[in-house]
Amino acid sequence: KAVILYFFATWALPSHFEKESLLKLLSDYEPKDIAVAAISVGENKAAVRDFANARQHQHSILLDSEGKVAQAYGVSSVPTVLLIGQNGKVQTVHVGNTPEARDTLRREIEHVLEGKTLQQ
Repeated sequence: KAVILYFFATWALPSHFEKESLLKLLSDYEPKDIAVAAISVGENKAAVRDFANARQHQHSILLDSEGKVAQAYGVSSVPTVLLIGQNGKVQTVHVGNTPEARDTLRREIEHVLEGKTLQQ
Protein backbone atom coordinates (compact mmCIF):
# COMPACT_ATOMS: atom_id res chain seq x y z
CA LYS A 1 0.00 0.00 0.00
CA ALA A 2 1.23 3.50 -0.83
CA VAL A 3 1.24 6.18 1.87
CA ILE A 4 0.92 9.95 1.89
CA LEU A 5 2.27 11.80 4.92
CA TYR A 6 1.04 15.38 5.27
CA PHE A 7 3.15 17.27 7.82
CA PHE A 8 1.63 20.54 9.03
CA ALA A 9 1.38 22.92 11.96
CA THR A 10 -1.68 24.88 13.05
CA TRP A 11 0.35 28.11 13.20
CA ALA A 12 1.69 27.81 9.63
CA LEU A 13 -0.34 30.03 7.32
CA PRO A 14 0.11 27.80 4.25
CA SER A 15 -1.41 25.00 6.32
CA HIS A 16 -4.51 27.18 6.75
CA PHE A 17 -4.90 28.72 3.30
CA GLU A 18 -4.46 25.67 1.13
CA LYS A 19 -5.09 22.84 3.58
CA GLU A 20 -8.66 22.12 2.48
CA SER A 21 -7.68 21.82 -1.19
CA LEU A 22 -4.85 19.46 -0.33
CA LEU A 23 -6.96 17.36 2.02
CA LYS A 24 -9.66 17.09 -0.65
CA LEU A 25 -7.06 15.80 -3.11
CA LEU A 26 -5.77 13.30 -0.56
CA SER A 27 -9.31 12.17 0.33
CA ASP A 28 -9.89 11.29 -3.31
CA TYR A 29 -7.18 8.63 -3.01
CA GLU A 30 -7.99 7.07 0.37
CA PRO A 31 -10.33 4.46 -1.15
CA LYS A 32 -7.74 3.62 -3.85
CA ASP A 33 -5.27 1.60 -1.80
CA ILE A 34 -3.40 4.57 -0.42
CA ALA A 35 -3.17 5.51 3.24
CA VAL A 36 -3.21 9.18 4.23
CA ALA A 37 -1.84 10.52 7.51
CA ALA A 38 -1.98 14.18 8.59
CA ILE A 39 0.80 14.79 11.11
CA SER A 40 0.94 17.86 13.33
CA VAL A 41 4.55 18.78 14.05
CA GLY A 42 5.73 20.29 17.33
CA GLU A 43 2.33 20.95 18.84
CA ASN A 44 0.32 19.72 21.78
CA LYS A 45 -2.94 17.81 21.71
CA ALA A 46 -5.10 20.74 22.88
CA ALA A 47 -3.88 23.10 20.15
CA VAL A 48 -4.45 20.52 17.43
CA ARG A 49 -7.87 19.54 18.81
CA ASP A 50 -8.99 23.20 18.88
CA PHE A 51 -7.69 23.70 15.33
CA ALA A 52 -9.47 20.59 14.04
CA ASN A 53 -12.74 21.42 15.81
CA ALA A 54 -12.77 25.03 14.59
CA ARG A 55 -12.37 23.87 10.99
CA GLN A 56 -14.53 20.75 11.23
CA HIS A 57 -11.50 18.72 10.20
CA GLN A 58 -12.62 15.30 8.91
CA HIS A 59 -9.28 13.49 8.94
CA SER A 60 -7.44 11.88 11.79
CA ILE A 61 -4.45 13.86 12.93
CA LEU A 62 -1.37 12.24 14.40
CA LEU A 63 0.74 14.19 16.87
CA ASP A 64 4.47 14.52 16.41
CA SER A 65 4.88 16.80 19.43
CA GLU A 66 8.64 16.40 19.65
CA GLY A 67 9.19 16.48 15.88
CA LYS A 68 10.88 13.08 15.81
CA VAL A 69 8.86 11.71 12.90
CA ALA A 70 9.40 14.91 10.89
CA GLN A 71 13.10 14.73 11.64
CA ALA A 72 13.28 11.08 10.59
CA TYR A 73 11.83 12.02 7.18
CA GLY A 74 13.96 15.15 6.82
CA VAL A 75 11.00 17.51 7.09
CA SER A 76 12.22 20.98 8.03
CA SER A 77 9.30 23.11 6.84
CA VAL A 78 5.53 22.80 6.97
CA PRO A 79 3.44 22.02 5.12
CA THR A 80 5.33 19.15 3.54
CA VAL A 81 3.82 16.18 1.72
CA LEU A 82 5.69 12.90 1.26
CA LEU A 83 4.52 10.23 -1.14
CA ILE A 84 5.77 6.79 -0.17
CA GLY A 85 5.48 4.11 -2.81
CA GLN A 86 4.25 0.57 -2.45
CA ASN A 87 7.90 -0.41 -2.15
CA GLY A 88 8.16 1.54 1.13
CA LYS A 89 10.50 4.19 -0.28
CA VAL A 90 9.85 7.93 -0.40
CA GLN A 91 9.01 8.75 -4.01
CA THR A 92 8.45 12.51 -3.85
CA VAL A 93 8.56 15.37 -1.39
CA HIS A 94 6.56 18.59 -1.79
CA VAL A 95 7.32 21.54 0.44
CA GLY A 96 4.55 24.11 0.46
CA ASN A 97 1.13 23.74 -1.02
CA THR A 98 0.30 25.45 -4.30
CA PRO A 99 -2.19 24.51 -7.01
CA GLU A 100 0.74 23.54 -9.24
CA ALA A 101 2.23 21.30 -6.55
CA ARG A 102 -1.15 19.61 -6.04
CA ASP A 103 -1.46 18.95 -9.78
CA THR A 104 2.02 17.42 -9.81
CA LEU A 105 1.23 15.38 -6.70
CA ARG A 106 -1.96 14.03 -8.30
CA ARG A 107 0.03 12.82 -11.34
CA GLU A 108 2.68 11.28 -9.07
CA ILE A 109 0.05 9.47 -7.01
CA GLU A 110 -1.48 8.01 -10.16
CA HIS A 111 1.94 6.70 -11.25
CA VAL A 112 2.60 5.15 -7.84
CA LEU A 113 -0.85 3.51 -7.78
CA GLU A 114 0.01 1.97 -11.16
CA GLY A 115 3.03 0.37 -9.45
CA LYS A 116 5.58 2.68 -11.05
CA THR A 117 8.57 4.06 -9.22
CA LEU A 118 9.23 7.77 -9.57
CA GLN A 119 12.70 9.20 -9.92
CA GLN A 120 13.70 11.91 -7.47
